[in-house]
Amino acid sequence: MRSRENAVIIIAILIVIIVAVALVSYKQNEEPTTAKSQLTLADYPEIFKKDVIIVIRENANSIEIEAAQRIADNLGNLTGNMPVIKTDAEITEDELAGHNLILVGGADSNEVLQKVYDITDATRVTEEYPGAGKGVLEILRNPWDPEKATLLVGGSDEWGMKAGTSKLGQTYNINETSVIAELEKVGDDYRIFLSSRQFVPSTGISPSTEANITSSSLERVHVLIQFYRTPNATERENLENAGVELVTYVHNNAWFASICSDSPAKILQFSSVRWVGEILPADKISPRIQDGKIGEWAINPDGSVNIVVKLFDDVSADDAKSILGRYSSTVEGPGMLNDWTITITSEAIWELANEDGVQWIEEVSPPKTTFNNGMEVEK
Repeated sequence: MRSRENAVIIIAILIVIIVAVALVSYKQNEEPTTAKSQLTLADYPEIFKKDVIIVIRENANSIEIEAAQRIADNLGNLTGNMPVIKTDAEITEDELAGHNLILVGGADSNEVLQKVYDITDATRVTEEYPGAGKGVLEILRNPWDPEKATLLVGGSDEWGMKAGTSKLGQTYNINETSVIAELEKVGDDYRIFLSSRQFVPSTGISPSTEANITSSSLERVHVLIQFYRTPNATERENLENAGVELVTYVHNNAWFASICSDSPAKILQFSSVRWVGEILPADKISPRIQDGKIGEWAINPDGSVNIVVKLFDDVSADDAKSILGRYSSTVEGPGMLNDWTITITSEAIWELANEDGVQWIEEVSPPKTTFNNGMEVEK
């Protein structure tokens, strides 16, 4: 009887063992899952807040280097952590497994990107796909560490590379794992007309512009901002909360604006913002002055010049006097448009145009002439 009980116990133990082994086997063979849901491009830049390495090929061309630097600068401004840029020859296996990766490369891509193509189903960029002038953005789990993310930024040619990089600033609402990017074809809808130049700005902010703004000794600087569309009341309020003050409308959705100088790239996170650019000294000086055709009525016997200087509307009278006082002892104003009349040497006009608060410089108007009918007109 006891032997029969022992046999039952042994059989029960065997059943428990078999069930346990089956469960372990099932867990090992079932499709792996991740702690988080599937990544989409909308997760950028949030998921790349830290532990980020940007990888380019060892012999990267200038377009790829510029793209990597632009991505690094933007991420640094958006997240507060500056990513590291390494070549495919420098990065180690341990770094691949322990970091969020951003892989930058064209059709002649870097070796790390080639490995990702080989071990995942990521979209392979070639000279034929996605095609001339087109790029690809794709996000996926890091194949060396599923807890980390990998972002692929590629293009069939240099314009495709630029397209992919530019699109990276507009991923906040793209709930897809990949997207094909193409440089927008724009015409006069985005053309900016200034007295000194006409141009259609490329989207985003150039590294040199960003460097010039952030190196300013001023807390706030004046810039040109262009929008895809005129911002509505809510968007303007959000811009103001982010330290962006729209000062004067130019045209074609462009404004003179005042921004904080510490992080200009952050403005690009707003969906309506297309471009941020510098206001050049030549943009502030009338063509007559630049061409050396100042009217004789504006020139004094000692060679000095009487000019009108318009300050941006957000420049206070005290600040205007401080700025203009550095160049002239004769300062009159302000007028209704925050315009001031000063006497200055012609050589100092360009230096004055470098002042951030100055919007426009022109010679004083000619004196009025009275005709026999009593009508006064300017000469």
